[in-house]
Amino acid sequence: MIFALLIAICGLIACECPPSANTPKEIIPSEYAKICIFNAVYSNSTINLSTMYGAFLNGLRFQSYTSTYYNIGSGNNMIKCLDGASVFYSASVNLSKDKYYTAIIVGNQDDTNILLLNDSTAISGFNSSLLRCTNAMKFGGGLEFVHSELGTHSLQFAQSTDTKEITAGANNIIVRYEGETIYNLNFHAQAGYKYTLLTYYNPAAANKINLSINIIEIK
Repeated sequence: MIFALLIAICGLIACECPPSANTPKEIIPSEYAKICIFNAVYSNSTINLSTMYGAFLNGLRFQSYTSTYYNIGSGNNMIKCLDGASVFYSASVNLSKDKYYTAIIVGNQDDTNILLLNDSTAISGFNSSLLRCTNAMKFGGGLEFVHSELGTHSLQFAQSTDTKEITAGANNIIVRYEGETIYNLNFHAQAGYKYTLLTYYNPAAANKINLSINIIEIK
């Protein structure tokens, strides 16, 4: 009986085979940056995202964004956009350790861009917020953004204003195209939050240049 038991134990040990040399190794980043992502890819109801380290985020809906910052491997990395499991766009990025970013993915499957913005995090005033405007509208030319504290800025595609500290509470932004007001937007800015107002193409938008507007609000 003892001999049989020893054989059984040895048999179990012998079956614990080491991983094959062909077994894929999981690569995990050793350092991280932080990123918020907005989906303005109008050809898809949702997109999936991956990085060089594997799957990153699934089912990000058109005109939606991550409501918090996600960890993403810093240094040289890759952001890939997928329709299901099929990659339709990828971009190389270099992200600094512990820095904060916002990525705006715009266009359609045949013509996609990623706008990568450096995020400011320091807010000095007790009753203050941070605000910037970004033109992510790929078509139609430049836009004018007007805010009482941020000022008036003419932005071409992929351009942003500097981030500025503004008074929290009731705020208003006007967006003009060729002198015509397309949007007159009132919004409430919470103290301690960061805001990115962005414009982008949306074929369902009910104005002459199919312009949509959204605000990313993040703590």
